[in-house]
Amino acid sequence: NKFISAPLQGLTGNLATAVLVPFIIAFLWFFGIHGNNIVGPIIGAVLVQPGMQNIELYAQGVTDWSQYNVLTNQFLYSFVYMGGSACTIALLIAMFITNRRRHKVLLSLAGPTGIFNINEPLIFGFPIVLNPMLFIPFVFGPAIISCISYLAIDFGLVHPVVANVPWTTPPIISGYLVTGSIRGALLQLVLLVTVTLIWI
Repeated sequence: NKFISAPLQGLTGNLATAVLVPFIIAFLWFFGIHGNNIVGPIIGAVLVQPGMQNIELYAQGVTDWSQYNVLTNQFLYSFVYMGGSACTIALLIAMFITNRRRHKVLLSLAGPTGIFNINEPLIFGFPIVLNPMLFIPFVFGPAIISCISYLAIDFGLVHPVVANVPWTTPPIISGYLVTGSIRGALLQLVLLVTVTLIWI
């Protein structure tokens, strides 16, 4: 409560928060602590309301994107947590590209769940937890793509998030659904390529 919860309660929907939250969640996960369960309730309390405002604006037909909030809870689930915390679906893609034979068993176990944003088989099976070789891509990767996503929406390149979809919705599909635009799906594709290259 003292070192994690209390400082996070003052966060707002800005770029610093968009980078800090995924970093903290991945950092906790690296030590085997379920980052989303620790940070999620605090962040949810801060970011659910901006998401609801976006949905209301979209329902009213507001076309001025500057009136929408960039950072919402659904923003994180759609653009940062693809494949689960820390965008681990990109690790699955990197494993497939680099050495399918070596990772065949883990890919068959973690691949199907990873598509639906459940990554515990990968986090504990690889393992990522307490693996210093994977610290940089696992902890810094999500912060980087969160920054890219925030800026893409803030600069008007991608429509803001205007819908809530189940967190298990696979990437590309979720990007289209939450923004109501093909640009959301294209942004997810760019993010997946970025994080896959970081993992490789």
